[in-house]
Amino acid sequence: MPLRPSPPPSIALLLALVALAGCASIVRAQQVTDSTFQAAVAHPTFKDDKRPIVFFDEGHRNAHTLDGRFKPFGKLLEADGYRVLPSRQRFSEPLLRNCEVMVLVDATSTVPAISVDPAGPAFSDIEVKAMRNWLEAGGSLLFVAEHHPFGAAVALLARDLRVDMSNRYTVDGEHEDPTIANAGCILYTQENKLLGDHPILRGVRRVTAYTGQSLKGPNGSVALLKLADSAQDVSASDSVSAAGRAQGIAFEVGKGRVVVLADAAMLTAQFSLTPNPRLPLGKPVAMGLNRPDLDNRQFALNVMHWLSRELK
Repeated sequence: MPLRPSPPPSIALLLALVALAGCASIVRAQQVTDSTFQAAVAHPTFKDDKRPIVFFDEGHRNAHTLDGRFKPFGKLLEADGYRVLPSRQRFSEPLLRNCEVMVLVDATSTVPAISVDPAGPAFSDIEVKAMRNWLEAGGSLLFVAEHHPFGAAVALLARDLRVDMSNRYTVDGEHEDPTIANAGCILYTQENKLLGDHPILRGVRRVTAYTGQSLKGPNGSVALLKLADSAQDVSASDSVSAAGRAQGIAFEVGKGRVVVLADAAMLTAQFSLTPNPRLPLGKPVAMGLNRPDLDNRQFALNVMHWLSRELK
Protein backbone atom coordinates (compact mmCIF):
# COMPACT_ATOMS: atom_id res chain seq x y z
CA MET A 1 0.00 0.00 0.00
CA PRO A 2 1.51 3.40 -0.93
CA LEU A 3 2.42 5.50 2.05
CA ARG A 4 0.82 8.87 2.60
CA PRO A 5 2.84 11.82 3.90
CA SER A 6 2.49 12.32 7.63
CA PRO A 7 0.13 15.17 8.60
CA PRO A 8 1.19 17.88 11.07
CA PRO A 9 1.03 16.75 14.73
CA SER A 10 -2.22 18.59 15.52
CA ILE A 11 -3.96 17.10 12.50
CA ALA A 12 -2.47 13.69 13.21
CA LEU A 13 -3.95 13.80 16.71
CA LEU A 14 -7.37 14.80 15.38
CA LEU A 15 -7.33 12.00 12.81
CA ALA A 16 -6.21 9.50 15.43
CA LEU A 17 -9.02 10.48 17.77
CA VAL A 18 -11.54 10.16 14.95
CA ALA A 19 -10.10 6.71 14.20
CA LEU A 20 -10.31 5.87 17.90
CA ALA A 21 -14.02 6.62 17.94
CA GLY A 22 -14.52 4.35 14.93
CA CYS A 23 -12.46 1.57 16.47
CA ALA A 24 -14.44 1.72 19.70
CA SER A 25 -17.70 1.39 17.81
CA ILE A 26 -16.48 -1.74 16.05
CA VAL A 27 -15.31 -3.35 19.27
CA ARG A 28 -18.35 -2.58 21.39
CA ALA A 29 -21.30 -3.10 19.11
CA GLN A 30 -20.49 -4.03 15.55
CA GLN A 31 -19.11 -7.57 15.70
CA VAL A 32 -21.05 -10.82 15.58
CA THR A 33 -19.61 -14.33 15.75
CA ASP A 34 -19.53 -16.28 12.49
CA SER A 35 -21.75 -19.25 13.36
CA THR A 36 -20.99 -20.84 9.96
CA PHE A 37 -17.21 -20.96 10.52
CA GLN A 38 -15.71 -24.19 9.18
CA ALA A 39 -13.03 -25.36 11.61
CA ALA A 40 -11.97 -28.55 9.80
CA VAL A 41 -8.22 -29.24 9.64
CA ALA A 42 -7.17 -31.46 6.74
CA HIS A 43 -4.34 -33.13 8.66
CA PRO A 44 -4.80 -32.75 12.42
CA THR A 45 -1.54 -32.32 14.31
CA PHE A 46 -2.55 -34.44 17.31
CA LYS A 47 -4.44 -37.72 17.53
CA ASP A 48 -5.57 -40.27 20.09
CA ASP A 49 -3.82 -40.11 23.46
CA LYS A 50 -1.29 -37.47 22.38
CA ARG A 51 -3.77 -34.59 22.46
CA PRO A 52 -2.37 -31.65 24.49
CA ILE A 53 -4.69 -30.23 27.15
CA VAL A 54 -5.47 -26.54 26.69
CA PHE A 55 -7.22 -24.58 29.43
CA PHE A 56 -9.18 -21.53 28.25
CA ASP A 57 -9.42 -19.13 31.16
CA GLU A 58 -12.94 -18.07 32.13
CA GLY A 59 -12.18 -17.40 35.79
CA HIS A 60 -11.37 -13.70 35.56
CA ARG A 61 -14.56 -12.10 34.24
CA ASN A 62 -13.13 -12.56 30.75
CA ALA A 63 -14.66 -10.67 27.87
CA HIS A 64 -14.45 -13.81 25.70
CA THR A 65 -15.51 -17.39 26.43
CA LEU A 66 -15.51 -20.71 24.59
CA ASP A 67 -19.27 -20.65 24.20
CA GLY A 68 -19.19 -16.98 23.19
CA ARG A 69 -17.06 -15.09 20.69
CA PHE A 70 -14.12 -17.50 21.02
CA LYS A 71 -16.14 -20.54 20.02
CA PRO A 72 -14.52 -20.58 16.52
CA PHE A 73 -11.05 -20.57 18.12
CA GLY A 74 -11.97 -23.50 20.36
CA LYS A 75 -13.45 -25.41 17.44
CA LEU A 76 -10.29 -24.86 15.38
CA LEU A 77 -8.06 -26.19 18.15
CA GLU A 78 -10.31 -29.22 18.69
CA ALA A 79 -10.18 -29.93 14.95
CA ASP A 80 -6.38 -29.85 15.15
CA GLY A 81 -6.42 -32.45 17.93
CA TYR A 82 -6.17 -30.34 21.11
CA ARG A 83 -8.38 -30.97 24.12
CA VAL A 84 -9.81 -27.54 24.97
CA LEU A 85 -11.45 -27.07 28.36
CA PRO A 86 -12.88 -23.96 30.04
CA SER A 87 -11.13 -23.09 33.31
CA ARG A 88 -13.27 -21.12 35.76
CA GLN A 89 -10.85 -21.14 38.72
CA ARG A 90 -8.26 -18.64 39.85
CA PHE A 91 -4.68 -19.50 38.92
CA SER A 92 -2.92 -21.88 41.29
CA GLU A 93 -0.10 -24.36 40.93
CA PRO A 94 -2.43 -27.39 41.31
CA LEU A 95 -4.68 -26.01 38.56
CA LEU A 96 -1.89 -25.13 36.16
CA ARG A 97 -0.07 -28.45 36.43
CA ASN A 98 -3.11 -30.11 34.83
CA CYS A 99 -2.71 -28.32 31.50
CA GLU A 100 0.00 -27.84 28.91
CA VAL A 101 -1.13 -24.51 27.45
CA MET A 102 -3.17 -21.82 29.23
CA VAL A 103 -5.09 -19.41 26.99
CA LEU A 104 -5.85 -16.13 28.74
CA VAL A 105 -7.96 -13.61 26.82
CA ASP A 106 -9.13 -10.18 28.01
CA ALA A 107 -9.33 -10.74 31.75
CA THR A 108 -10.97 -7.98 33.79
CA SER A 109 -11.28 -7.07 37.46
CA THR A 110 -12.21 -9.86 39.86
CA VAL A 111 -11.86 -7.80 43.04
CA PRO A 112 -15.40 -7.56 44.53
CA ALA A 113 -14.95 -4.06 45.94
CA ILE A 114 -14.20 -2.62 42.52
CA SER A 115 -15.84 -5.19 40.28
CA VAL A 116 -17.77 -2.42 38.53
CA ASP A 117 -14.44 -1.16 37.20
CA PRO A 118 -13.19 -3.53 34.46
CA ALA A 119 -9.75 -1.89 34.64
CA GLY A 120 -9.27 -3.05 38.22
CA PRO A 121 -6.71 -5.82 38.85
CA ALA A 122 -7.64 -9.17 37.34
CA PHE A 123 -5.06 -11.19 39.29
CA SER A 124 -3.77 -11.48 42.82
CA ASP A 125 -0.08 -11.63 43.72
CA ILE A 126 -0.56 -15.32 44.55
CA GLU A 127 -1.93 -16.02 41.06
CA VAL A 128 0.94 -14.19 39.37
CA LYS A 129 3.48 -16.16 41.41
CA ALA A 130 1.75 -19.43 40.50
CA MET A 131 1.84 -18.49 36.82
CA ARG A 132 5.52 -17.54 37.01
CA ASN A 133 6.47 -20.82 38.73
CA TRP A 134 4.47 -22.85 36.22
CA LEU A 135 6.08 -21.11 33.25
CA GLU A 136 9.58 -21.48 34.61
CA ALA A 137 8.92 -25.22 35.04
CA GLY A 138 7.89 -25.57 31.37
CA GLY A 139 4.29 -24.36 30.99
CA SER A 140 3.08 -22.34 28.03
CA LEU A 141 0.86 -19.25 28.00
CA LEU A 142 -1.08 -17.49 25.26
CA PHE A 143 -1.74 -14.09 26.83
CA VAL A 144 -4.15 -11.78 24.95
CA ALA A 145 -4.97 -8.28 26.20
CA GLU A 146 -6.56 -5.66 23.98
CA HIS A 147 -6.93 -1.89 24.25
CA HIS A 148 -8.11 -0.10 27.40
CA PRO A 149 -9.34 -1.30 29.88
CA PHE A 150 -7.84 -4.76 29.36
CA GLY A 151 -4.20 -3.67 29.49
CA ALA A 152 -4.79 -2.03 32.86
CA ALA A 153 -6.63 -5.04 34.28
CA VAL A 154 -3.78 -7.45 33.51
CA ALA A 155 -0.94 -5.05 34.35
CA LEU A 156 0.30 -7.06 37.35
CA LEU A 157 0.92 -10.18 35.26
CA ALA A 158 2.30 -8.16 32.34
CA ARG A 159 4.83 -6.42 34.57
CA ASP A 160 5.92 -9.75 36.07
CA LEU A 161 6.60 -11.00 32.53
CA ARG A 162 8.45 -7.75 31.71
CA VAL A 163 5.88 -6.83 29.06
CA ASP A 164 5.03 -3.17 28.64
CA MET A 165 1.41 -2.62 27.55
CA SER A 166 0.30 0.79 26.28
CA ASN A 167 -3.32 0.31 27.44
CA ARG A 168 -4.35 2.62 24.59
CA TYR A 169 -5.87 2.16 21.14
CA THR A 170 -3.23 1.60 18.46
CA VAL A 171 -3.90 3.03 14.98
CA ASP A 172 -1.95 3.20 11.73
CA GLY A 173 -3.71 4.79 8.78
CA GLU A 174 -0.79 3.98 6.49
CA HIS A 175 -1.16 0.23 7.05
CA GLU A 176 -4.90 -0.21 7.63
CA ASP A 177 -6.62 -3.28 6.22
CA PRO A 178 -8.51 -1.96 3.17
CA THR A 179 -11.31 -4.50 3.61
CA ILE A 180 -12.18 -3.05 7.03
CA ALA A 181 -11.15 0.53 6.20
CA ASN A 182 -10.36 1.53 9.78
CA ALA A 183 -7.02 2.83 11.04
CA GLY A 184 -7.21 0.54 14.07
CA CYS A 185 -7.36 -2.57 11.88
CA ILE A 186 -3.72 -3.04 10.90
CA LEU A 187 -2.53 -5.33 8.10
CA TYR A 188 0.81 -7.09 8.66
CA THR A 189 2.38 -8.65 5.56
CA GLN A 190 5.65 -9.97 4.24
CA GLU A 191 5.49 -7.22 1.62
CA ASN A 192 5.17 -4.33 4.07
CA LYS A 193 7.84 -5.95 6.27
CA LEU A 194 5.73 -5.80 9.44
CA LEU A 195 5.91 -9.57 10.05
CA GLY A 196 8.89 -10.67 12.15
CA ASP A 197 11.23 -13.64 11.86
CA HIS A 198 10.08 -16.55 14.02
CA PRO A 199 8.89 -20.17 13.58
CA ILE A 200 5.34 -18.99 14.34
CA LEU A 201 5.36 -17.08 11.05
CA ARG A 202 6.20 -20.05 8.79
CA GLY A 203 3.70 -20.08 5.95
CA VAL A 204 2.18 -16.82 7.15
CA ARG A 205 2.15 -13.88 4.74
CA ARG A 206 -0.84 -11.73 5.76
CA VAL A 207 -2.34 -11.14 9.22
CA THR A 208 -4.78 -8.46 10.34
CA ALA A 209 -5.18 -7.26 13.93
CA TYR A 210 -8.53 -5.63 14.68
CA THR A 211 -8.14 -2.75 17.11
CA GLY A 212 -5.68 -3.47 19.89
CA GLN A 213 -3.03 -1.82 22.01
CA SER A 214 0.75 -1.88 21.56
CA LEU A 215 3.36 -4.00 23.34
CA LYS A 216 7.04 -3.92 24.15
CA GLY A 217 8.53 -7.26 25.08
CA PRO A 218 11.35 -8.18 27.48
CA ASN A 219 14.95 -8.58 26.38
CA GLY A 220 15.24 -11.56 24.07
CA SER A 221 11.63 -11.44 22.91
CA VAL A 222 10.76 -11.54 19.19
CA ALA A 223 8.28 -9.13 17.65
CA LEU A 224 5.84 -11.16 15.54
CA LEU A 225 3.62 -8.26 14.43
CA LYS A 226 5.86 -5.20 14.23
CA LEU A 227 4.30 -1.76 14.32
CA ALA A 228 5.52 0.71 11.72
CA ASP A 229 6.94 4.15 12.50
CA SER A 230 3.58 5.58 11.41
CA ALA A 231 1.66 3.78 14.20
CA GLN A 232 0.19 5.83 17.04
CA ASP A 233 -1.07 4.94 20.52
CA VAL A 234 -4.23 6.95 21.13
CA SER A 235 -6.15 7.81 24.28
CA ALA A 236 -9.11 10.12 24.81
CA SER A 237 -6.72 13.02 25.44
CA ASP A 238 -3.60 12.56 23.35
CA SER A 239 -1.62 10.47 20.87
CA VAL A 240 1.96 9.18 21.11
CA SER A 241 4.18 7.30 18.70
CA ALA A 242 4.06 3.49 18.80
CA ALA A 243 7.20 3.14 16.69
CA GLY A 244 9.42 0.25 17.78
CA ARG A 245 6.55 -1.54 19.48
CA ALA A 246 4.46 -4.53 18.38
CA GLN A 247 1.04 -6.19 18.53
CA GLY A 248 2.44 -9.69 18.94
CA ILE A 249 5.55 -10.96 20.74
CA ALA A 250 7.02 -14.36 21.67
CA PHE A 251 9.60 -15.22 24.32
CA GLU A 252 10.67 -17.82 26.85
CA VAL A 253 10.40 -17.76 30.63
CA GLY A 254 12.69 -20.35 32.15
CA LYS A 255 11.66 -23.62 30.45
CA GLY A 256 8.30 -22.14 29.46
CA ARG A 257 7.00 -20.27 26.44
CA VAL A 258 4.83 -17.16 26.17
CA VAL A 259 3.04 -15.45 23.28
CA VAL A 260 1.44 -12.09 24.00
CA LEU A 261 -1.04 -10.59 21.53
CA ALA A 262 -2.59 -7.12 21.65
CA ASP A 263 -5.84 -8.06 19.91
CA ALA A 264 -8.36 -10.86 20.42
CA ALA A 265 -10.42 -10.61 17.22
CA MET A 266 -7.53 -11.85 15.08
CA LEU A 267 -7.90 -15.28 16.74
CA THR A 268 -11.60 -15.84 16.17
CA ALA A 269 -14.14 -15.63 13.32
CA GLN A 270 -16.58 -12.73 13.24
CA PHE A 271 -18.42 -10.40 10.93
CA SER A 272 -18.14 -6.63 11.13
CA LEU A 273 -21.45 -4.89 10.56
CA THR A 274 -19.89 -1.43 10.40
CA PRO A 275 -20.60 0.08 6.94
CA ASN A 276 -17.59 0.15 4.64
CA PRO A 277 -17.81 2.76 1.85
CA ARG A 278 -15.77 0.46 -0.39
CA LEU A 279 -18.35 -2.35 -0.21
CA PRO A 280 -22.08 -2.62 -0.99
CA LEU A 281 -24.15 -1.00 1.75
CA GLY A 282 -25.04 -3.40 4.52
CA LYS A 283 -22.72 -6.21 3.40
CA PRO A 284 -21.07 -7.81 6.47
CA VAL A 285 -17.28 -8.11 6.35
CA ALA A 286 -15.53 -11.28 7.53
CA MET A 287 -12.81 -10.59 10.08
CA GLY A 288 -10.31 -13.02 11.57
CA LEU A 289 -10.11 -16.77 11.00
CA ASN A 290 -12.86 -16.66 8.34
CA ARG A 291 -11.01 -14.33 5.96
CA PRO A 292 -9.72 -16.50 3.07
CA ASP A 293 -7.38 -13.73 1.90
CA LEU A 294 -5.56 -13.67 5.25
CA ASP A 295 -3.40 -16.18 7.14
CA ASN A 296 -4.91 -15.51 10.57
CA ARG A 297 -6.03 -19.13 10.74
CA GLN A 298 -2.51 -20.46 10.11
CA PHE A 299 -1.11 -17.85 12.46
CA ALA A 300 -3.43 -19.05 15.26
CA LEU A 301 -2.45 -22.68 14.69
CA ASN A 302 1.25 -21.81 14.53
CA VAL A 303 1.03 -19.91 17.81
CA MET A 304 -0.45 -22.97 19.47
CA HIS A 305 2.01 -25.33 17.77
CA TRP A 306 4.94 -23.27 19.10
CA LEU A 307 3.46 -23.16 22.59
CA SER A 308 2.89 -26.93 22.54
CA ARG A 309 6.39 -27.43 21.10
CA GLU A 310 5.43 -28.83 17.74
CA LEU A 311 7.33 -25.89 16.29
CA LYS A 312 10.88 -25.56 17.56
